[in-house]
Amino acid sequence: MLKRLNITILFLLLSSALKLQAQFYYGMQMDFGKNRIQYQVFNWTYFDYERIRVYFYAGGNEIAKYVSVSANNQLPILEKRLEHQVDDKINVIVYNNQNDFKQSNIGLNNDESSNIGGTTKIIGDKIFVYFNGNHADLDKQIRAALAELMINQDLYSGNAREMVKNSTMLNLPEWFTKGLVQYLSEGWNSYYDNVLYDALKNDKISKFNKLTGKQAANAGHALWHYIVDVHGESQIPSLLYMTKINRSPDYAFLFVIGTSFDNLLFDFVDAQNRRIYMTKDSARTSPIKNNTVLKKYKSTKHYYQLRLSPDAKNVAYATDELSQMKVYVKNLEEKKPTRILKKGPKLERIADYNYPLIQWHPNNKTVMMIYELKDQMVIHTYDTETKEKHIRNMPGFEKVNSFSFSQDGKKLVVSGVKKGKGQSDIFVFTLNNSGLEQITNDIWDDNNPIFVKSSKYIVFESNRTNDTIKAKDDAAFFNKFNKNMDLYMAPYPFKTQVLVGITNSSEIDERVPQAYTSQFITYLSEKNGIYNRYLAEFDSAISFVDTTEHYRYFFKSKLVTNYDRNILDQNINLNATHVAETFYYNGKDYMAVTPLGKLDVVNYSQPKDSWFKMTIKPTLLDPYFYNAKKYQPETNSPSINQTPTKKQDGIDFDNYTLSGEPKKTEGVGTNTAISLAADSLKRSKNAGLITFPIQKNYFTSFYSDYIVTQFDNAYLGTNYQRFAGGGSPVYLNPGLNFLTKIGISDLFEDHRIVGAFRFSGIANLFTSGGVDNEVLLSYEYRKKKIDHQVVLHRQSFVKIDDFNGAPARAHIHDIRYTAKLPINEVLGAKGSVLYRNDKFTYFSQGDVSLPKKPAYDNYVGLRAELVFDDTRNVMVNIMNGFRGKVWGEYWRKIKNERHDLITAGFDLRHYQRVHRQITWCNRLAGGTSWETDRLLFYLGGVDNWFNAKFNNEINIVKPETYQFQTLATNMRGFSQNIRNGNNFVTYNSELRFPIVKYFVDRPMRSDFLNNLQLISFFDLGAAWYGLNPLSKENTENVNTYLQGSNLSPIIITVINDKNPLVAGAGWGIRSRLYGYFVRLDFGYGIDNFRSQKAVIGLSFATDF
Repeated sequence: MLKRLNITILFLLLSSALKLQAQFYYGMQMDFGKNRIQYQVFNWTYFDYERIRVYFYAGGNEIAKYVSVSANNQLPILEKRLEHQVDDKINVIVYNNQNDFKQSNIGLNNDESSNIGGTTKIIGDKIFVYFNGNHADLDKQIRAALAELMINQDLYSGNAREMVKNSTMLNLPEWFTKGLVQYLSEGWNSYYDNVLYDALKNDKISKFNKLTGKQAANAGHALWHYIVDVHGESQIPSLLYMTKINRSPDYAFLFVIGTSFDNLLFDFVDAQNRRIYMTKDSARTSPIKNNTVLKKYKSTKHYYQLRLSPDAKNVAYATDELSQMKVYVKNLEEKKPTRILKKGPKLERIADYNYPLIQWHPNNKTVMMIYELKDQMVIHTYDTETKEKHIRNMPGFEKVNSFSFSQDGKKLVVSGVKKGKGQSDIFVFTLNNSGLEQITNDIWDDNNPIFVKSSKYIVFESNRTNDTIKAKDDAAFFNKFNKNMDLYMAPYPFKTQVLVGITNSSEIDERVPQAYTSQFITYLSEKNGIYNRYLAEFDSAISFVDTTEHYRYFFKSKLVTNYDRNILDQNINLNATHVAETFYYNGKDYMAVTPLGKLDVVNYSQPKDSWFKMTIKPTLLDPYFYNAKKYQPETNSPSINQTPTKKQDGIDFDNYTLSGEPKKTEGVGTNTAISLAADSLKRSKNAGLITFPIQKNYFTSFYSDYIVTQFDNAYLGTNYQRFAGGGSPVYLNPGLNFLTKIGISDLFEDHRIVGAFRFSGIANLFTSGGVDNEVLLSYEYRKKKIDHQVVLHRQSFVKIDDFNGAPARAHIHDIRYTAKLPINEVLGAKGSVLYRNDKFTYFSQGDVSLPKKPAYDNYVGLRAELVFDDTRNVMVNIMNGFRGKVWGEYWRKIKNERHDLITAGFDLRHYQRVHRQITWCNRLAGGTSWETDRLLFYLGGVDNWFNAKFNNEINIVKPETYQFQTLATNMRGFSQNIRNGNNFVTYNSELRFPIVKYFVDRPMRSDFLNNLQLISFFDLGAAWYGLNPLSKENTENVNTYLQGSNLSPIIITVINDKNPLVAGAGWGIRSRLYGYFVRLDFGYGIDNFRSQKAVIGLSFATDF
């Protein structure tokens, strides 16, 4: 049945093409797009290795060296795990921090097309990473980027035919790909164990196909972890291969592991619930009581940086929703918080939860925030009493990870990255003069520092392996790097270079220290698999005596909470009476404030380990401990249903080969493995130090982005069509044509070239005009703050030229230069200089056209645009957010007499999420033109309408005033030209409902069903001449008919009432068929308050 439908639709398209002529139009399809703002110019250099190139810029040398070692080590490991060999050299782009990456043009693609068919995305060999002050996170980014690259190559690469087929037909759910990348890069840990526990408790894990974003990635991560734990990691390559072959993960699970996806999901959920029951601890309590800061929390928001005022009566906290961050201050006895900071638009990009950093000043009234503003670190203070704000620069830092106040409020202890260093250290920053004292200075990651004991000591977390500050630890650094943190203490002022270790357990993560009275500190530890609060008591003993007594300091720790879920963050107020905590609960971040009481008298017995701590395998725990040679994919493992046996000594780190050790891969990747002793990375025999290759300058080189080969009925250019004039104005629609488009860009996507050509031979097989054609070439330069674009465009087609109907071939040449100034990431201003040359060559078809000489018209123009776009893609043809454009144009004909056109317009679109993918879409658009050569707007129909109809019964008021014409859509239920004039306004409202995807809770193999959408719509619009739409000439339609002979003609004039306002309503079906998005509308027009017959519209284009 479906095959017959496909053949029928294709036949209709080909047959309709023979009835169409060629011309161009503006219509509803407009370019919007987002921006990237460059605050600095990046001059790139690189290290060239056997299999990778590592690109970096000023200040990133040390980071690039670390990335070189890590990427060279991780590549052969992942090749073994995925049984996939990367043949091409990988380009690794390293940014010094996330703010610099936000300035990059990588991934910015505003080349939107309403016709999505025939587009083949080139799977490249480029990955990017950035340093956020944590080398373990940098390792994770490298693994994730390499894994995603290999998975995409596995699924979408191949010969040209396979690439087109897979890019068109293979549509995998988010949990499948994102979950696998997350598993390969992070393994399993206490955080994800806590997320899974919460999802199971709230029954949010079983409906996989309905999950999106981070929830989908977390659910897929848990499922892949289960698959590996039960069936072995060797099944992953087979599952990827079978998914590519069958274009469905459901068939892959059935063929590879012998069970359907539904049964696999049932077994997974059942096993996880059983393990929760088997490791249940009655002593664990829920932290969520009547202590929540807010009554309601949004699952789409991330709540973090919860900080208590010294008197514990107020809190300050930050939220992040789609990368838009806000800071609030709330009195705990009041309901409504006060917003004190809002920064950035809502955008789908990698969120930076490190900013803003928040702390209360000891004066109990000032909130201090540290964040990045443009390209600088700033300190932002807010007085809660006077509402005054003050912003100052914080010089010298590339990034600040955390900070806290001294007891007197005059100094800050800061964890930050100095410019050009590539390492996070501890500093003391004096507020009154911006003085900076460096406490630590080595490659280890130091974070979350606090002052304790009247600001005479500094406590912080670090992943260092010894208690002595050594600035020359680089050689050891490249050998081993532990992601888990321990706590250390340093006296202030710090002169000895020797730290006091508070904890010493490399296999356990301890972090977020907080002061609690003068003798105690608290911290978070996942010792039993759940992050709970521990209390460490400060103590000392005499070490030795010479002329004076010398003391050694030590700490005794004990558990003071036993929660059933992780404490994600904690903050104790200055008076040590309350604690502010953040938890993950019911799929959301919850913030709570709880009285502390006397922690030193709290006495918990050693809590029961979670299943994660009892049974997890080292290879599942952390991908860092894989080794390319010693790692072998496990084919089976003890069932997750078995009773767990407690480990005796935890993880034996000494028996695992570290990723930094030089080894040679075996099996897959043998011929291309990295040998650190060979050309890539070399160590000195004497010192053991790594030597790196010569630093080389980057010169611009181009790579393919995408290739488009499609049938279409649209034109490349967006020029206005010349007004045909005459008694029967016919708006000529483009016919079915063949389009080829190629996009290439340089490595950093600062330079972009697009070339395209189109010809419509089918549409002109039976005409004397020959083949219509079109060529376009575009170049964009986006390296600096102002973007530049030059577009060259040539078009050739047959048109009816004048009032006598003389046919001619038109050759249109136009050149456009555009400069774009980004105001922020979603708002930008454009200015364009335009030139257009029209040449008309008349055909020799009679006495009228034979003597006519070729005609030439030349125009110059200016265009100004203001564009806003913060939309987020949900699926094909469905998005959320708002986009809009306001523009104006001026054209002048280069001729002795004055011929001018001024036109202006707007197009505003809002997409409101109703529930999951169901979206309510609204559009309001309008336009006007004036001066001597006006622009005529034809209202009616839809864009890219196959077999379009034109209404010749509606007259044109004062046709001599027009020089150009264009379409005003959508107005469904009518043919084109239901109304016309030099002004128009339309309102379109649609409810888009992806019916199959909404109800079916499993991956679908059919791309047609996966994108099937039902649409209900309502259109309202008007077009009129002059200023008054209710004038006589706009409310009366006059048609004149000639009857009788030439000697005694009878002229009949028919005058009908005409309401300038028309409406249309109806329903439609949309889906993707063979990669093309097909729209079928059934519209019922309302004209002069009378309902019309249904008008069916078929088109190849996405909706507005």
